Amino acid sequence: MANKLKIAKVSALAVLSDTTATTNVITVDSTTGLTQGDRFVPASTVGGLTGGTTYFVKEVIDATTFTALNKDPSVQPQVSPTLTTTTGGSVNLSFNQVDEGYPSDTPQDMGVVGGDTAQTGKQLTAFGAVAVSQPGKFWFSTATTDVYGDKDADFTTNVSAGEQLSFTGDNIPFTVGALVTGVTYVINNTVGTTEAQWKTMGATGANLGEVFIAAAAGAGTGTVSYASNGANVPLGTVNALAVVETPTASSDSGTGLITVTSTADFDLDAPIWFGADIGGLTAGTTYFVKTIDSGTTFSVSATRSGTALALTSTTVVSTANIEKLTLGAVSTFTKSAYSGIQGAADEAVYILRQKGKRKYLVSNGPGTRQGICTLVKKAQADLLAGEMSIEGTYDNAGVTYIESISDVNGLPFDDDSGSPLTKATQTGMQATFETIVGSPLAGSTKPVITLPSA
Repeated sequence: MANKLKIAKVSALAVLSDTTATTNVITVDSTTGLTQGDRFVPASTVGGLTGGTTYFVKEVIDATTFTALNKDPSVQPQVSPTLTTTTGGSVNLSFNQVDEGYPSDTPQDMGVVGGDTAQTGKQLTAFGAVAVSQPGKFWFSTATTDVYGDKDADFTTNVSAGEQLSFTGDNIPFTVGALVTGVTYVINNTVGTTEAQWKTMGATGANLGEVFIAAAAGAGTGTVSYASNGANVPLGTVNALAVVETPTASSDSGTGLITVTSTADFDLDAPIWFGADIGGLTAGTTYFVKTIDSGTTFSVSATRSGTALALTSTTVVSTANIEKLTLGAVSTFTKSAYSGIQGAADEAVYILRQKGKRKYLVSNGPGTRQGICTLVKKAQADLLAGEMSIEGTYDNAGVTYIESISDVNGLPFDDDSGSPLTKATQTGMQATFETIVGSPLAGSTKPVITLPSA
């Protein structure tokens, strides 16, 4: 692998809200970690500070305020910037930033830099679907778009509409017939599946060991495994949350029924839990809706489709809860009480570290999701969990997704006419954040591709 992608880093990234002319005080969201002499650069001009100019911390006053100097405190006489009074701002200040530049060449700058795009300067942007482990247990079925969870799943807190749910595949071979479009598999056994059927699935033929991206569910008795142990296999995309919470009133030993305010949104066999002990049932434990006897009464079982549980007579004011969501289409697999579900949302991400030729540790803008993603040739809407994409532009305005990017060099998936590159035709590329002008680095024959930045 070429030199790894350089990552711009800061010791602190503060948000400036106010400046005060009379005291020359700067107010930020936090001064934690700041000390005298720290250098900082505002992302834009504000309150007498010029965007892109380097200043230095003179004194940290308290948890949110400090004063500044135009030069390092060792330079005498000390001169402070002349501030104007501003309020309610949100300008990022990058403290002690390093590796923010990129290699320079005339007539244009070659090379790109990763890092938090809230920092000063240009950092590489991408789209990614960062996979995050979801707590609790889930129930999926290929017969319905409904998905259920237990109390720990807590869909209201942990799941959002538009999120892709997946599970982690292993390398154990299984029979074709339920392949998921877009997932990468390897052929283990071709017996019982014709060459034409393999081609329909996305392979080039009935080739043992071939790695291919599924285009169809498949047919026959041939077997495949996931191309890599730990691959994220999609189950479906969340369309909407449909969590049920209804007040409980009582339980009856004679009828074996629990009375609630409404059973209108209940489903048979749905996992259900209670906010307090009721009728001999334990709060927080997963039970299942056995029968729905009226608009206000129902029975439960200890297992799905099991025998209705006998109850004691109690009067309990609490809640009956069903963790439920709906997918945009029926689930790709049936799974019951499954732990280890991953959630991912395709969104703008920035690169924290290069982990391999095509693998990068990335974060979304708010920093709420971090994980390793692999560069693929896909639009944002088509990304699966654990995938990311970067789209670059040739000097003829042709576009390509990027297969790999390091410091200056990289590999595009397509040439400037849009044709896929092969191992024999791959020329590599040089990367820039600038509008392409002139020629690439001296002596290089690699095309220059402009990559997106923020």
